[in-house]
Amino acid sequence: MARNRVELLVGNVANLDLGQFGHCAIVVDPENDILIEADRKQGVREIAWHDFSKAYATIGLYRVRGVTPDQAAAVARWVTERQGRPYSWPVPRPDGRDKDRKLDDSSLYCSKMVWLAYKRTLNIDIQAGSS
Repeated sequence: MARNRVELLVGNVANLDLGQFGHCAIVVDPENDILIEADRKQGVREIAWHDFSKAYATIGLYRVRGVTPDQAAAVARWVTERQGRPYSWPVPRPDGRDKDRKLDDSSLYCSKMVWLAYKRTLNIDIQAGSS
């Protein structure tokens, strides 16, 4: 894993164009292979790469273009500060009628955690289909 970058790890990839996936996490400490994920049973937590990767047959690695090392560090801090928060499901409605819940970080689903990290720290919307 590269230093000074936030990387998105996506497990159980069905379609590597980010169209379909099973789970995602953010690399927060590449030197020590540490990620943050929103786990269904344990909520937002730190997990070692080895433990994350053994659960999946296929893993995709993605980076958000144009993110500087300082910005990557801000995203990593944001998710790290959310450790211990509970897992939430379902994801917000795509029609936006529950927009306030979409922006609430008191509980997180894995892709919501990743999206909110970029939205809150860098005002980058990485939601599929956003411009």
